[in-house]
Amino acid sequence: WGFDQFFAETSDILHRIIVHVFSLQQMSAHKIYIHNHNNATIFNELVYKQTKIPSHNQELIYEGRRLVLEPSRLAQAFPKTTEENPIIVISREAVNVIGLLYEEILLPKVHQRYDLDSDVSMAKAVTGVVCYACRIARALLLYQELMRKGIRWLIELIKEEYSETFHKKTEVVIKLECCNRNTEKAIKIYQNLAATEVDDISDIHSKLLLLSSSQGTIETSLQDIKNKLCPSGLLSDSWTNQDGTHPKDRNPERLQVLLTSITDIYYQFKKDKAERRLPYNEEQIHKFDKQKLFLHATKAMTLFKEECVNKYETFLGKAEDWMRKMLLLRKQLLALRKLCFDIEEEVSKYQDYVNELDETLPHKMFAASSGIKHTFNPVYPSSNTLVEMTLGMKKLKEEMEGVVKELAENNHLLERFGALTMDGGPRNVDCM
Repeated sequence: WGFDQFFAETSDILHRIIVHVFSLQQMSAHKIYIHNHNNATIFNELVYKQTKIPSHNQELIYEGRRLVLEPSRLAQAFPKTTEENPIIVISREAVNVIGLLYEEILLPKVHQRYDLDSDVSMAKAVTGVVCYACRIARALLLYQELMRKGIRWLIELIKEEYSETFHKKTEVVIKLECCNRNTEKAIKIYQNLAATEVDDISDIHSKLLLLSSSQGTIETSLQDIKNKLCPSGLLSDSWTNQDGTHPKDRNPERLQVLLTSITDIYYQFKKDKAERRLPYNEEQIHKFDKQKLFLHATKAMTLFKEECVNKYETFLGKAEDWMRKMLLLRKQLLALRKLCFDIEEEVSKYQDYVNELDETLPHKMFAASSGIKHTFNPVYPSSNTLVEMTLGMKKLKEEMEGVVKELAENNHLLERFGALTMDGGPRNVDCM
Protein backbone atom coordinates (compact mmCIF):
# COMPACT_ATOMS: atom_id res chain seq x y z
CA TRP A 1 0.00 0.00 0.00
CA GLY A 2 1.06 3.56 -0.67
CA PHE A 3 0.60 6.29 1.91
CA ASP A 4 -2.57 7.64 0.28
CA GLN A 5 -4.26 4.23 0.23
CA PHE A 6 -3.16 3.49 3.79
CA PHE A 7 -4.44 6.88 4.97
CA ALA A 8 -7.76 6.41 3.16
CA GLU A 9 -8.33 2.93 4.65
CA THR A 10 -7.37 4.11 8.14
CA SER A 11 -9.69 7.10 7.90
CA ASP A 12 -12.51 4.83 6.72
CA ILE A 13 -12.09 2.58 9.78
CA LEU A 14 -12.04 5.56 12.13
CA HIS A 15 -15.39 6.72 10.75
CA ARG A 16 -17.07 3.39 11.48
CA ILE A 17 -18.80 2.26 14.65
CA ILE A 18 -17.98 -0.99 16.44
CA VAL A 19 -20.65 -3.63 17.03
CA HIS A 20 -19.44 -6.34 19.39
CA VAL A 21 -20.61 -9.83 18.43
CA PHE A 22 -20.09 -13.17 20.17
CA SER A 23 -20.61 -16.39 18.20
CA LEU A 24 -22.04 -18.79 20.78
CA GLN A 25 -21.40 -22.11 19.02
CA GLN A 26 -17.94 -21.05 17.86
CA MET A 27 -17.19 -19.51 21.28
CA SER A 28 -15.43 -16.58 19.64
CA ALA A 29 -15.74 -12.79 19.93
CA HIS A 30 -15.70 -10.41 16.98
CA LYS A 31 -15.74 -6.70 16.31
CA ILE A 32 -17.86 -5.61 13.37
CA TYR A 33 -16.77 -2.25 11.93
CA ILE A 34 -19.72 -0.70 10.12
CA HIS A 35 -20.75 2.76 8.92
CA ASN A 36 -23.70 4.50 10.60
CA HIS A 37 -25.60 4.63 7.31
CA ASN A 38 -25.19 0.89 6.56
CA ASN A 39 -28.25 -1.29 7.13
CA ALA A 40 -28.86 -4.67 8.77
CA THR A 41 -28.35 -6.55 5.52
CA ILE A 42 -24.78 -5.27 5.29
CA PHE A 43 -24.31 -6.06 8.98
CA ASN A 44 -25.31 -9.69 8.37
CA GLU A 45 -22.82 -9.88 5.50
CA LEU A 46 -20.04 -8.51 7.72
CA VAL A 47 -20.92 -11.07 10.39
CA TYR A 48 -20.68 -13.78 7.73
CA LYS A 49 -17.21 -12.61 6.70
CA GLN A 50 -15.91 -13.10 10.23
CA THR A 51 -17.93 -16.10 11.41
CA LYS A 52 -18.71 -17.88 8.10
CA ILE A 53 -22.32 -18.21 9.28
CA PRO A 54 -24.63 -17.42 6.30
CA SER A 55 -27.12 -14.61 6.81
CA HIS A 56 -30.16 -16.91 6.59
CA ASN A 57 -28.73 -19.08 9.39
CA GLN A 58 -27.99 -16.22 11.79
CA GLU A 59 -30.13 -15.84 14.92
CA LEU A 60 -29.41 -12.86 17.15
CA ILE A 61 -29.92 -12.48 20.91
CA TYR A 62 -29.37 -9.31 22.90
CA GLU A 63 -29.74 -9.11 26.68
CA GLY A 64 -31.77 -12.31 26.80
CA ARG A 65 -34.25 -11.37 24.07
CA ARG A 66 -34.45 -12.47 20.46
CA LEU A 67 -33.18 -9.58 18.34
CA VAL A 68 -34.86 -9.14 14.95
CA LEU A 69 -33.19 -6.49 12.79
CA GLU A 70 -35.30 -5.28 9.90
CA PRO A 71 -33.22 -5.31 6.67
CA SER A 72 -33.58 -1.55 6.28
CA ARG A 73 -32.63 -0.72 9.89
CA LEU A 74 -29.56 1.52 10.01
CA ALA A 75 -26.54 0.60 12.10
CA GLN A 76 -26.85 3.80 14.14
CA ALA A 77 -30.12 2.41 15.53
CA PHE A 78 -28.58 -0.90 16.64
CA PRO A 79 -28.46 -1.60 20.39
CA LYS A 80 -25.31 -0.42 22.14
CA THR A 81 -22.77 -3.20 22.63
CA THR A 82 -19.56 -3.73 24.59
CA GLU A 83 -17.12 -6.61 24.94
CA GLU A 84 -18.98 -7.67 28.09
CA ASN A 85 -22.43 -7.15 26.56
CA PRO A 86 -22.29 -8.14 22.88
CA ILE A 87 -24.92 -9.32 20.44
CA ILE A 88 -25.03 -13.13 20.62
CA VAL A 89 -25.18 -14.83 17.21
CA ILE A 90 -26.40 -18.43 16.91
CA SER A 91 -26.23 -20.60 13.80
CA ARG A 92 -29.19 -22.76 12.78
CA GLU A 93 -26.70 -25.29 11.40
CA ALA A 94 -23.67 -26.98 12.93
CA VAL A 95 -20.43 -24.97 13.00
CA ASN A 96 -16.98 -25.80 14.32
CA VAL A 97 -15.82 -24.51 17.69
CA ILE A 98 -13.01 -21.96 17.41
CA GLY A 99 -12.54 -20.55 20.89
CA LEU A 100 -10.01 -17.89 21.81
CA LEU A 101 -7.02 -17.84 19.49
CA TYR A 102 -3.81 -17.03 21.32
CA GLU A 103 -0.12 -17.82 21.08
CA GLU A 104 1.45 -20.18 23.54
CA ILE A 105 4.64 -18.63 24.88
CA LEU A 106 7.22 -19.96 27.32
CA LEU A 107 9.33 -18.31 29.97
CA PRO A 108 12.90 -17.55 28.90
CA LYS A 109 15.69 -19.48 30.57
CA VAL A 110 17.09 -17.84 33.70
CA HIS A 111 20.90 -17.94 33.79
CA GLN A 112 22.50 -18.35 37.20
CA ARG A 113 25.50 -16.16 36.43
CA TYR A 114 25.53 -12.56 37.55
CA ASP A 115 25.25 -10.20 34.58
CA LEU A 116 23.39 -6.89 34.82
CA ASP A 117 22.80 -6.56 31.07
CA SER A 118 21.48 -10.09 30.51
CA ASP A 119 19.46 -9.94 33.74
CA VAL A 120 17.61 -6.83 32.56
CA SER A 121 16.85 -8.41 29.19
CA MET A 122 15.67 -11.59 30.88
CA ALA A 123 13.49 -9.68 33.38
CA LYS A 124 11.92 -7.70 30.55
CA ALA A 125 11.09 -10.89 28.63
CA VAL A 126 9.64 -12.54 31.74
CA THR A 127 7.51 -9.46 32.46
CA GLY A 128 6.16 -9.54 28.90
CA VAL A 129 5.27 -13.24 29.11
CA VAL A 130 3.42 -12.91 32.44
CA CYS A 131 1.66 -9.74 31.25
CA TYR A 132 0.47 -11.65 28.17
CA ALA A 133 -0.71 -14.50 30.41
CA CYS A 134 -2.74 -12.01 32.50
CA ARG A 135 -4.42 -10.63 29.40
CA ILE A 136 -5.26 -14.09 28.04
CA ALA A 137 -6.58 -15.21 31.45
CA ARG A 138 -9.03 -12.28 31.47
CA ALA A 139 -10.14 -13.09 27.92
CA LEU A 140 -10.64 -16.79 28.73
CA LEU A 141 -12.76 -15.88 31.74
CA LEU A 142 -14.80 -13.39 29.68
CA TYR A 143 -15.46 -15.98 26.97
CA GLN A 144 -16.69 -18.48 29.55
CA GLU A 145 -18.95 -15.91 31.19
CA LEU A 146 -20.42 -14.99 27.80
CA MET A 147 -20.98 -18.68 27.10
CA ARG A 148 -22.78 -19.14 30.41
CA LYS A 149 -24.96 -16.13 29.74
CA GLY A 150 -25.65 -17.11 26.11
CA ILE A 151 -26.51 -20.72 26.98
CA ARG A 152 -28.91 -19.54 29.70
CA TRP A 153 -30.63 -17.20 27.23
CA LEU A 154 -30.73 -19.85 24.51
CA ILE A 155 -32.41 -22.33 26.85
CA GLU A 156 -35.13 -19.76 27.58
CA LEU A 157 -35.71 -19.22 23.85
CA ILE A 158 -35.93 -22.98 23.25
CA LYS A 159 -38.48 -23.21 26.07
CA GLU A 160 -40.52 -20.53 24.31
CA GLU A 161 -40.34 -22.50 21.07
CA TYR A 162 -41.43 -25.60 22.99
CA SER A 163 -44.41 -23.75 24.48
CA GLU A 164 -45.46 -22.48 21.03
CA THR A 165 -45.21 -26.00 19.59
CA PHE A 166 -47.16 -27.47 22.51
CA HIS A 167 -49.84 -24.80 22.07
CA LYS A 168 -50.06 -25.55 18.35
CA LYS A 169 -50.33 -29.28 19.10
CA THR A 170 -53.23 -28.62 21.49
CA GLU A 171 -54.99 -26.50 18.88
CA VAL A 172 -54.54 -29.18 16.21
CA VAL A 173 -55.87 -31.92 18.53
CA ILE A 174 -59.04 -29.91 19.21
CA LYS A 175 -59.61 -29.32 15.49
CA LEU A 176 -58.93 -32.99 14.74
CA GLU A 177 -61.41 -34.20 17.38
CA CYS A 178 -64.09 -31.79 16.13
CA CYS A 179 -63.60 -32.89 12.54
CA ASN A 180 -63.66 -36.55 13.60
CA ARG A 181 -66.97 -36.12 15.44
CA ASN A 182 -68.51 -34.26 12.52
CA THR A 183 -67.40 -36.98 10.11
CA GLU A 184 -68.84 -39.74 12.31
CA LYS A 185 -72.15 -37.84 12.50
CA ALA A 186 -72.23 -37.49 8.73
CA ILE A 187 -71.56 -41.22 8.23
CA LYS A 188 -74.36 -42.10 10.65
CA ILE A 189 -76.88 -39.82 8.93
CA TYR A 190 -76.03 -40.60 5.31
CA GLN A 191 -75.16 -44.31 5.71
CA ASN A 192 -78.25 -45.47 3.77
CA LEU A 193 -77.27 -43.47 0.69
CA ALA A 194 -75.40 -45.25 -2.10
CA ALA A 195 -73.78 -42.04 -3.29
CA THR A 196 -70.04 -41.73 -3.87
CA GLU A 197 -69.99 -38.87 -1.36
CA VAL A 198 -70.68 -41.34 1.44
CA ASP A 199 -67.67 -43.38 0.39
CA ASP A 200 -65.63 -40.18 0.42
CA ILE A 201 -66.76 -39.45 3.98
CA SER A 202 -65.73 -42.94 5.09
CA ASP A 203 -62.38 -42.47 3.41
CA ILE A 204 -61.91 -39.14 5.20
CA HIS A 205 -62.82 -40.77 8.50
CA SER A 206 -60.13 -43.40 7.96
CA LYS A 207 -57.55 -40.72 7.21
CA LEU A 208 -58.56 -38.78 10.31
CA LEU A 209 -58.10 -41.89 12.44
CA LEU A 210 -54.66 -42.31 10.90
CA LEU A 211 -53.81 -38.70 11.77
CA SER A 212 -55.10 -39.24 15.30
CA SER A 213 -52.71 -42.16 15.70
CA SER A 214 -49.75 -39.78 15.29
CA GLN A 215 -50.90 -37.77 18.31
CA GLY A 216 -49.24 -40.17 20.71
CA THR A 217 -45.90 -39.91 18.91
CA ILE A 218 -46.02 -36.11 19.01
CA GLU A 219 -46.87 -36.03 22.71
CA THR A 220 -44.08 -38.50 23.52
CA SER A 221 -41.55 -36.42 21.58
CA LEU A 222 -42.67 -33.20 23.26
CA GLN A 223 -42.41 -34.82 26.69
CA ASP A 224 -38.89 -36.01 25.82
CA ILE A 225 -37.89 -32.47 24.85
CA LYS A 226 -39.42 -31.09 28.05
CA ASN A 227 -37.45 -33.58 30.15
CA LYS A 228 -34.20 -32.58 28.43
CA LEU A 229 -34.83 -28.90 29.20
CA CYS A 230 -35.68 -29.38 32.88
CA PRO A 231 -33.02 -28.44 35.51
CA SER A 232 -31.86 -32.05 35.82
CA GLY A 233 -32.21 -32.82 32.11
CA LEU A 234 -29.67 -33.52 29.40
CA LEU A 235 -29.65 -29.91 28.18
CA SER A 236 -29.65 -28.08 31.47
CA ASP A 237 -26.96 -25.46 32.09
CA SER A 238 -25.94 -26.77 35.52
CA TRP A 239 -22.58 -27.92 34.14
CA THR A 240 -21.64 -24.33 33.28
CA ASN A 241 -21.61 -23.45 36.97
CA GLN A 242 -19.39 -26.40 37.82
CA ASP A 243 -16.79 -26.47 35.03
CA GLY A 244 -14.34 -23.87 33.84
CA THR A 245 -13.15 -20.80 35.70
CA HIS A 246 -15.37 -18.29 37.49
CA PRO A 247 -14.95 -14.69 38.65
CA LYS A 248 -14.95 -15.91 42.26
CA ASP A 249 -11.74 -17.85 41.53
CA ARG A 250 -10.00 -14.49 41.04
CA ASN A 251 -7.33 -16.03 38.81
CA PRO A 252 -6.68 -12.83 36.81
CA GLU A 253 -6.29 -10.92 40.07
CA ARG A 254 -3.85 -13.50 41.42
CA LEU A 255 -1.83 -13.27 38.23
CA GLN A 256 -1.88 -9.49 38.45
CA VAL A 257 -0.37 -9.59 41.95
CA LEU A 258 2.48 -11.79 40.70
CA LEU A 259 2.91 -9.54 37.64
CA THR A 260 3.21 -6.47 39.91
CA SER A 261 5.99 -8.14 41.89
CA ILE A 262 7.79 -9.18 38.70
CA THR A 263 7.47 -5.68 37.24
CA ASP A 264 8.94 -4.12 40.40
CA ILE A 265 11.95 -6.43 40.14
CA TYR A 266 12.36 -5.57 36.47
CA TYR A 267 12.42 -1.82 37.24
CA GLN A 268 14.95 -2.47 40.00
CA PHE A 269 17.16 -4.35 37.55
CA LYS A 270 17.03 -1.34 35.22
CA LYS A 271 18.25 0.85 38.05
CA ASP A 272 21.00 -1.66 38.86
CA LYS A 273 22.10 -1.65 35.24
CA ALA A 274 22.39 2.14 35.29
CA GLU A 275 24.83 1.80 38.19
CA ARG A 276 27.03 -0.48 36.06
CA ARG A 277 28.72 -1.87 39.19
CA LEU A 278 26.99 -2.71 42.46
CA PRO A 279 28.42 -2.84 45.99
CA TYR A 280 28.65 -6.32 47.46
CA ASN A 281 25.46 -6.03 49.50
CA GLU A 282 23.50 -4.65 46.54
CA GLU A 283 24.86 -7.42 44.38
CA GLN A 284 23.57 -10.05 46.83
CA ILE A 285 20.16 -8.36 46.89
CA HIS A 286 20.17 -8.37 43.10
CA LYS A 287 20.85 -12.12 43.05
CA PHE A 288 18.10 -12.69 45.61
CA ASP A 289 15.65 -10.63 43.51
CA LYS A 290 16.61 -12.73 40.52
CA GLN A 291 15.58 -15.87 42.40
CA LYS A 292 12.29 -14.25 43.46
CA LEU A 293 11.67 -13.22 39.85
CA PHE A 294 12.06 -16.82 38.72
CA LEU A 295 9.80 -18.12 41.51
CA HIS A 296 7.07 -15.54 40.82
CA ALA A 297 7.18 -16.21 37.09
CA THR A 298 7.05 -19.99 37.55
CA LYS A 299 4.12 -19.67 39.94
CA ALA A 300 2.31 -17.34 37.52
CA MET A 301 2.70 -19.65 34.51
CA THR A 302 1.67 -22.70 36.56
CA LEU A 303 -1.44 -20.85 37.70
CA PHE A 304 -2.15 -19.75 34.14
CA LYS A 305 -1.86 -23.24 32.63
CA GLU A 306 -3.53 -25.31 35.34
CA GLU A 307 -6.24 -22.98 36.58
CA CYS A 308 -6.96 -20.95 33.45
CA VAL A 309 -6.04 -22.84 30.28
CA ASN A 310 -6.78 -26.43 31.35
CA LYS A 311 -10.16 -25.57 32.90
CA TYR A 312 -11.03 -23.45 29.88
CA GLU A 313 -10.29 -26.34 27.51
CA THR A 314 -12.45 -28.66 29.62
CA PHE A 315 -15.26 -26.09 29.49
CA LEU A 316 -14.77 -25.72 25.73
CA GLY A 317 -15.12 -29.47 25.16
CA LYS A 318 -18.32 -29.70 27.20
CA ALA A 319 -19.73 -26.62 25.48
CA GLU A 320 -19.12 -28.21 22.07
CA ASP A 321 -20.93 -31.39 23.14
CA TRP A 322 -23.84 -29.37 24.62
CA MET A 323 -24.19 -27.31 21.43
CA ARG A 324 -24.35 -30.45 19.31
CA LYS A 325 -27.16 -31.87 21.46
CA MET A 326 -28.94 -28.51 21.48
CA LEU A 327 -28.90 -28.33 17.68
CA LEU A 328 -30.40 -31.84 17.38
CA LEU A 329 -33.14 -30.92 19.86
CA ARG A 330 -34.03 -27.72 18.00
CA LYS A 331 -34.25 -29.63 14.73
CA GLN A 332 -36.50 -32.20 16.42
CA LEU A 333 -38.68 -29.40 17.78
CA LEU A 334 -38.84 -27.75 14.36
CA ALA A 335 -39.88 -31.06 12.75
CA LEU A 336 -42.68 -31.50 15.32
CA ARG A 337 -43.89 -27.96 14.70
CA LYS A 338 -43.95 -28.57 10.94
CA LEU A 339 -45.83 -31.84 11.49
CA CYS A 340 -48.49 -30.01 13.53
CA PHE A 341 -48.98 -27.45 10.77
CA ASP A 342 -49.21 -30.21 8.15
CA ILE A 343 -51.87 -32.06 10.18
CA GLU A 344 -53.77 -28.82 10.70
CA GLU A 345 -53.79 -28.19 6.96
CA GLU A 346 -55.08 -31.71 6.25
CA VAL A 347 -57.79 -31.45 8.91
CA SER A 348 -58.94 -28.07 7.59
CA LYS A 349 -59.20 -29.52 4.09
CA TYR A 350 -61.29 -32.48 5.33
CA GLN A 351 -63.51 -30.24 7.47
CA ASP A 352 -64.25 -27.98 4.52
CA TYR A 353 -65.23 -31.01 2.45
CA VAL A 354 -67.53 -32.37 5.18
CA ASN A 355 -69.14 -28.95 5.58
CA GLU A 356 -69.75 -28.80 1.84
CA LEU A 357 -71.38 -32.24 1.89
CA ASP A 358 -73.60 -31.23 4.80
CA GLU A 359 -74.92 -28.42 2.61
CA THR A 360 -75.44 -30.42 -0.60
CA LEU A 361 -76.41 -33.96 0.48
CA PRO A 362 -79.73 -33.03 2.20
CA HIS A 363 -80.95 -31.45 -1.05
CA LYS A 364 -79.98 -34.59 -2.97
CA MET A 365 -81.84 -36.73 -0.42
CA PHE A 366 -85.05 -34.71 -0.73
CA ALA A 367 -84.71 -34.60 -4.52
CA ALA A 368 -84.25 -38.36 -4.66
CA SER A 369 -87.21 -38.98 -2.38
CA SER A 370 -89.41 -36.68 -4.51
CA GLY A 371 -88.41 -38.48 -7.70
CA ILE A 372 -89.17 -41.87 -6.22
CA LYS A 373 -92.52 -40.61 -4.98
CA HIS A 374 -93.68 -39.65 -8.51
CA THR A 375 -92.70 -43.00 -10.04
CA PHE A 376 -94.71 -45.11 -7.62
CA ASN A 377 -98.28 -46.09 -8.29
CA PRO A 378 -100.78 -44.25 -6.16
CA VAL A 379 -101.08 -46.91 -3.46
CA TYR A 380 -102.55 -45.61 -0.27
CA PRO A 381 -100.61 -46.86 2.72
CA SER A 382 -102.16 -47.71 6.01
CA SER A 383 -102.41 -45.20 8.81
CA ASN A 384 -99.64 -46.96 10.76
CA THR A 385 -97.25 -46.69 7.79
CA LEU A 386 -98.01 -42.99 7.40
CA VAL A 387 -97.26 -42.42 11.09
CA GLU A 388 -93.96 -44.30 10.82
CA MET A 389 -92.90 -42.33 7.73
CA THR A 390 -93.82 -39.05 9.38
CA LEU A 391 -91.90 -39.90 12.54
CA GLY A 392 -88.88 -41.05 10.49
CA MET A 393 -88.75 -37.85 8.45
CA LYS A 394 -89.18 -35.79 11.63
CA LYS A 395 -86.35 -37.69 13.32
CA LEU A 396 -84.07 -37.20 10.28
CA LYS A 397 -84.87 -33.50 10.25
CA GLU A 398 -84.04 -33.20 13.96
CA GLU A 399 -80.75 -35.04 13.51
CA MET A 400 -79.76 -32.79 10.60
CA GLU A 401 -80.67 -29.68 12.58
CA GLY A 402 -78.56 -31.02 15.48
CA VAL A 403 -75.58 -31.58 13.19
CA VAL A 404 -75.86 -28.09 11.73
CA LYS A 405 -76.08 -26.60 15.22
CA GLU A 406 -73.08 -28.62 16.44
CA LEU A 407 -71.06 -27.60 13.37
CA ALA A 408 -71.85 -23.95 14.07
CA GLU A 409 -70.78 -24.34 17.71
CA ASN A 410 -67.56 -26.11 16.72
CA ASN A 411 -66.72 -23.45 14.16
CA HIS A 412 -67.37 -20.75 16.75
CA LEU A 413 -65.13 -22.58 19.23
CA LEU A 414 -62.34 -22.86 16.64
CA GLU A 415 -62.68 -19.18 15.76
CA ARG A 416 -62.35 -18.22 19.44
CA PHE A 417 -59.40 -20.58 19.91
CA GLY A 418 -57.72 -19.24 16.79
CA ALA A 419 -58.13 -15.68 18.04
CA LEU A 420 -56.43 -16.63 21.28
CA THR A 421 -53.49 -18.25 19.51
CA MET A 422 -52.86 -15.16 17.44
CA ASP A 423 -52.07 -12.96 20.45
CA GLY A 424 -52.39 -15.28 23.41
CA GLY A 425 -48.89 -15.71 24.87
CA PRO A 426 -46.31 -12.93 25.17
CA ARG A 427 -43.34 -13.52 22.88
CA ASN A 428 -39.91 -12.37 23.95
CA VAL A 429 -38.81 -10.61 20.77
CA ASP A 430 -37.12 -7.33 20.09
CA CYS A 431 -37.99 -6.08 16.62
CA MET A 432 -35.67 -3.30 15.67
